[in-house]
Amino acid sequence: SEVVKLQIKINEKSNELDNAISQVKTLIIIMKSFYDIIISEKASMDEMEKKELSLNNYIEKTDYILQTYGIFKSKSNIINNNSKNISSKYIIIEGLKNDIDELNSLISYFKDSQETLIKDDELKKNMKTDYLNNVKYIEENVTHINEIILLKDSITQRIADIDELNSLNLININDFINEKNISQEKVSYNLNKLYKGSFEELESELSHFLDTKYLFHEKKSVNELQTILNTSNNECAKLNFMKSDNNNNNNNNSNIINLLKTELSHLLSLKENIIKKLLNHIEQNIQNSSNKYTITYTDINNRMEDYKEEIESLEVYKHTIGNIQKEYILHLYENDKNALAVHNTSMQILQYKDAIQNIKNKISDDI
Repeated sequence: SEVVKLQIKINEKSNELDNAISQVKTLIIIMKSFYDIIISEKASMDEMEKKELSLNNYIEKTDYILQTYGIFKSKSNIINNNSKNISSKYIIIEGLKNDIDELNSLISYFKDSQETLIKDDELKKNMKTDYLNNVKYIEENVTHINEIILLKDSITQRIADIDELNSLNLININDFINEKNISQEKVSYNLNKLYKGSFEELESELSHFLDTKYLFHEKKSVNELQTILNTSNNECAKLNFMKSDNNNNNNNNSNIINLLKTELSHLLSLKENIIKKLLNHIEQNIQNSSNKYTITYTDINNRMEDYKEEIESLEVYKHTIGNIQKEYILHLYENDKNALAVHNTSMQILQYKDAIQNIKNKISDDI
């Protein structure tokens, strides 16, 4: 991660800083040794100068100067050389000091950057926790809203079923309709009390948000993540109506869902009872019609038997008439005894035709 990369840079620059400081310390020790030599040589030269001043005799003083001149010059050279060495080392130390200042600045910058990254990572972690909690809260409520929608739609369908049964006007079901109306008003009142908007539109909006939840897990800046978190907060705010007074949304969810289930069960029972009553009514009508048709069928069947007997009698007369006609044509008898038979038979045929027609009409009327 970036934090680790910065730590590597900090370690590298810290090592360089330690080396620079170590070099400075070494140079300071060297400079101190040069300085100590200078002090020592200077002290020796001061002693030589004091001794010279203590000599009163001009000749002795001249001899002493001549004797110590070489030594004094040597010590002076040593002091000059060490002074130069100290100056050269000081120049090196000045360069190292600049390096040290630069390294300190870099290290401070890296540490500040690292601290910022750590804070950002911690902030992102907290934002992620808040976001995931929001997503979980929304997912749970979308599940509840879907259940509410399904129950509401089922109730609407059961109400429509009962109204359709009532529109048949087969029997009086006013008591059932009154119960249906009470249940319908109760459901409508409680749903409107819970949420005045459209549950379907709300579910669609929340589901659309959940479809984009993967965006939060992509690499983004704190500001971008904050924008996404704010969006999730706004979506959660749409669900405030689901929370009860104790800030527990499960209570309101459970209450409305239980109420809808109860009313749906009641409406299903109403529909079942209405159907039972209708079936009983239809069954009774069928039974009554069956009894009536059974009686009618028996009566018609009896009359058909009478009709068959008349038909059989007519056939006998038709046969008799046929025989008489044959004899009459063969023997050409006029005013014989069979003429009366023919006349009487014809009259009887007409009478039987009328009787048969009456029977037919009666049967048709009965049917």
